[in-house]
Amino acid sequence: MLDRRSFLAKSILSSASFPLASSLLGKTHTGSQVPKRYIFIRKSNGTIPSHLIPPTFSEKDKKADQAGEALDINLASHQLPAFMAPVEGLKAQTTIIQGLSGRMMKMDSHHPKHSCLALVDSTGEPSSFIRTSLDFELAKLLPSPFGHIGFSAAADTFGMSAGFSIKAPGLSNYVYCTPNVAYSDIFGSVSNNHTDRVKFALRDELLKFSAQSQKLKTNNPALSDKELQKIGNYAQSTENLVERSRQLRDRETLLRKHSPQLDPKLLSNTISTSDKQIGHAHIAAAALAAGVTNVVTINMDDTQTKYPELGLQNGNVHDVGHNKTLSGISATRAREIIRTQHMKTASIIIEKLKNTPEGDGNMFDNTVIYYLTDCGEAHHSEGFQWPFVIFSGKNVNTHLHGRYLRFPGYANEGHQTLGNFYTTILNSAGNPIPHYGSLDPKLEALKVPQIGPIKQLLA
Repeated sequence: MLDRRSFLAKSILSSASFPLASSLLGKTHTGSQVPKRYIFIRKSNGTIPSHLIPPTFSEKDKKADQAGEALDINLASHQLPAFMAPVEGLKAQTTIIQGLSGRMMKMDSHHPKHSCLALVDSTGEPSSFIRTSLDFELAKLLPSPFGHIGFSAAADTFGMSAGFSIKAPGLSNYVYCTPNVAYSDIFGSVSNNHTDRVKFALRDELLKFSAQSQKLKTNNPALSDKELQKIGNYAQSTENLVERSRQLRDRETLLRKHSPQLDPKLLSNTISTSDKQIGHAHIAAAALAAGVTNVVTINMDDTQTKYPELGLQNGNVHDVGHNKTLSGISATRAREIIRTQHMKTASIIIEKLKNTPEGDGNMFDNTVIYYLTDCGEAHHSEGFQWPFVIFSGKNVNTHLHGRYLRFPGYANEGHQTLGNFYTTILNSAGNPIPHYGSLDPKLEALKVPQIGPIKQLLA
């Protein structure tokens, strides 16, 4: 866990190996240039594929689904799974994807750490972070003052902590662990709270002093070339943070307009997991509306997360994964309760974006939300399936509207991997990469094609 002062120091140090100018100083989208926006809502504990099958499917379709046969069904005439009640009205913008595999990653006992958005064999050590994760790749395509913003409701800490995305090879991201810290950092300059504004101004002065101090050191003839390069990187990273603050000041009107009015309990240091999720959702939506980011990732929970506020006493997510009963509630029902809370969180973001005009419509028209698990089809997953629930606006360049898609089972003709899907996302966003992510060695050995996008999803 990092307090704000430690986080600032850590940010400067970690940024030394990764030039931030491309994301912080790049051209932002204004006027008629409407950016696409990408939100990743990531849960732990796996997603059991059968729990995503609409209850109104015919027995024939249910059996075909369970058998891993290809399906493409219009959701318009079907009821969504019960846990999706908070977003039932968004059926036309919802797509459920089943059958993608993720066996290019080595699965550990609970989750593949940084792997699920980067498709790498992650040990959790920086040396295993060989690839920038999907969310940060998208942020490169959509420059903004913050680039990418990460939140986590999982960490039982105050301040910031390491996340599970990869900012650059060898470099993890950092995430806001509590809404009050996120609010202060993003909207502190326009806060109604005088203390928040003072803290923001003092931080600016500290950054400017630090940048100037590091710059002066680059003229020290007593330092080696390696030391001078390191100091130069520190100086550049700090200057980038100074520039980010300048861009925030330039956006004062937008920040003030979209600054969320949060229930005081959401800004408390003692806050439940569900309230963290809700607070993060409000701040993420406001940050998107204010244009300070176009890409957000929210970690909803981890195996140690507890949800007593949802009636799940005497246990955590890990216990649910092992099918234990919590306060008389079965594991299956507990999973549904938790996912319903996640859907409520997603609906907060969607409602904010739908109520924010943009172009000839609203911000959600240009937004995609991906709800995914960090470990596939089970608590102890083997990666044969990786279910997704997706909410897509009408202007997103993929055919992800009102569909239930089941791709053929593992190694069968037409099977698709997470690599194919992520390649599709990047291609639709403007990155023509031939293929994203590592390949599945088993599929390679079987000579099963796995290179390229899923063409039927590209608009």
